[in-house]
Amino acid sequence: MYMLALLVSAQYIQAKFVVEHGSLKVTNPDDLKGNYDIALANFGVPMYGAELRGVFVYPQNYALACNSAMHPHGFPDGYRMDRVPGYSTIALIDRGECRFTEKVQNAELVGADAVLICDDKQEPLITMDASSDDETQGYVNNITIPAALVEHNLCQRFKAKLYSSITIVAVIDWSDALPHPDDRVEWEFWSDSNNGCGPKCDAITKFLGDFTDNAMSLEKKGYTKFTPHYLTYHCLNEYIGTRACQAQCISNGKYCATDPDDDIERGYEGKDVVLENLRQLCVFQEANKTGHPWLWWDYVSRFSTSCKMSATRFNKDCAEPIIAQIGLDLGAVQACMGNVDDAHPLLEAEKMAQVGSGERGDVTINPTIIINEKQYRGKMDQTSLLMALCAGFDISQEPEICVNPAVSERDCEVGKQGFLDCSSRASTDGRTTCQETFRGYECVCKPGASAYMDADGNEKCGDINLCLAMELKECTCDRCVCINQSPDPQCYEMPEGCKDNTCWKDHGVSACVDQIDSMKLAGLQGISPKTIRPYVCKCPEGYEGEDPTNHCENINECKFKCRGSDMKCEDTEGSFKCDCANGKYDAELDTCIEGPVSKDSGISAVAVTFIVLGVAVAFAIGGYALYTYRLRSYMDAEIRQIMSQYMPLDKEAGDDMAGGHMGMQMGGSMKTTFQAPMMRRTQQTTSIPQLYTQVKTQSTSSERTQWVIVLHREV
Repeated sequence: MYMLALLVSAQYIQAKFVVEHGSLKVTNPDDLKGNYDIALANFGVPMYGAELRGVFVYPQNYALACNSAMHPHGFPDGYRMDRVPGYSTIALIDRGECRFTEKVQNAELVGADAVLICDDKQEPLITMDASSDDETQGYVNNITIPAALVEHNLCQRFKAKLYSSITIVAVIDWSDALPHPDDRVEWEFWSDSNNGCGPKCDAITKFLGDFTDNAMSLEKKGYTKFTPHYLTYHCLNEYIGTRACQAQCISNGKYCATDPDDDIERGYEGKDVVLENLRQLCVFQEANKTGHPWLWWDYVSRFSTSCKMSATRFNKDCAEPIIAQIGLDLGAVQACMGNVDDAHPLLEAEKMAQVGSGERGDVTINPTIIINEKQYRGKMDQTSLLMALCAGFDISQEPEICVNPAVSERDCEVGKQGFLDCSSRASTDGRTTCQETFRGYECVCKPGASAYMDADGNEKCGDINLCLAMELKECTCDRCVCINQSPDPQCYEMPEGCKDNTCWKDHGVSACVDQIDSMKLAGLQGISPKTIRPYVCKCPEGYEGEDPTNHCENINECKFKCRGSDMKCEDTEGSFKCDCANGKYDAELDTCIEGPVSKDSGISAVAVTFIVLGVAVAFAIGGYALYTYRLRSYMDAEIRQIMSQYMPLDKEAGDDMAGGHMGMQMGGSMKTTFQAPMMRRTQQTTSIPQLYTQVKTQSTSSERTQWVIVLHREV
């Protein structure tokens, strides 16, 4: 066996490996406050673009978190790390005795949301990596939390506080881990075409297949600029001509790759990998020439699944038909590869690109992903990488794929940090709904509620009726119904309710009652008008009957009205007539109002003038009054309906809805916040009748459609 250690180029002796840092901000206690560097691990799931707030937990008796005969998973059965409601759990674990990945997975299994490994000696921060053996890769595949390394001396300070039972609150911040210079993310994927090296190669093959659709979509829409690269080495001069160089290199030792199975005497050799690397570089070059660089992804994903070393199909006979299938010029790709015995410009460029510049650092790990000139540290899977790419965009410039709920840290699951944080906000800003984002989570208003500014200028959530808060010019017809739904209210024009009805009718009178008012009220409550019957059968005023569908009978009002000695009653169809011997009849009081009747039938000039002016004014405001009458009735009903959510009110006529009763009793006290147009706000304690009267009388009808009313029960 020959290891590639013999094939390292002299130009890498002075190579620079860059440790990617995250930020640890301690907020409590006071004597630890400050920002500290931590080294991001090359496994796990860093929360790129987001931050995690939590409290430190140091499991002193199990601080190494290593598997043992007594504790097969690093901790006793049933052990759980302490959790503070509303905070994540950040576990401090000591370095030593077992793999980093083993420690992190064991800590995650007992409740850690993030793991900080305490270095066992004072030294510059290093990057924790994972080896390629089956057991380690098993840990890597199961870790779903972030991990980082902390300097030894800093960890000792943390432990001293925890030994004294002092709580440490900190924020791990990944928001600046990736730069975002413009509205396009540039990223590179460094690996090789080897698909026969075991678990690590299997993971790379799976990643290429899983991520192809996302990568092609981002590239086609111009959101990203992707460049594939291939790790390339050359044979040291003293080993040129050896069997090792001949098996693993082409071009007389200029370009080499590791032997897939570390056995140069059998199976595929390193030079087979180099040749396929070159072919894939030529595919990318030709795809760029066609203006479709994303075709590289199509080729590589097909090659990875169809041309496996395990099936002895890792060769040009399998590769070249795929090139033709994706629409590239096979002859151009073959010409690009050229004579492999000579120096090749594409492979020379790859060797030079491996040497880092600026903050990027040298590429020494297979695979390596670089995003906006920063090396990605984390799990190589579809969701984790997509989150990292999304974090490379500036806020508000992310493509639509980045706001997909699947691209999240699952912080909103029951018991997780987002769920606990948002659930605790009912008494503060009301943002009680947890919403997953690729930057972590966000607390937002619950469905049906919207943000508003309170009297102190603080933004809070409240139940806001969008139909009343917005002027919908297209929803002003007599039979238009606005449905209050977020984010945009909807408008429907409903047909005549009594056009085809089965109710009783006679003497030109019908028992059919059009339900358009109930439909409008339902719409204001976010209920579809289609759930309301278009009409109901109800005997009209002056009639009665148990079955208004078939029969309504005239009521003889003279049996219980207009019964005074100075009154004369005459029953009419659907009504009655009452004459008084002296004065005039007051129907509401059912009595005669006495008073002198003027016998002067003359009309003065002044009276004529007032009559003329009155008629003119009536015509001027008639249209406006007709318009506002119905608007006022709907607004009154809506106000009363909002109040009914807090305490019952007396039932008003016309409040029936689909057989239900929206009754309310005017009483009680509420703390109310009003937000009217032009951001006019008042806050006061008022009775329900006062509130009802204020909103009806203290604003114009056009303003009243925009009133936002938020009621707070005072305990």
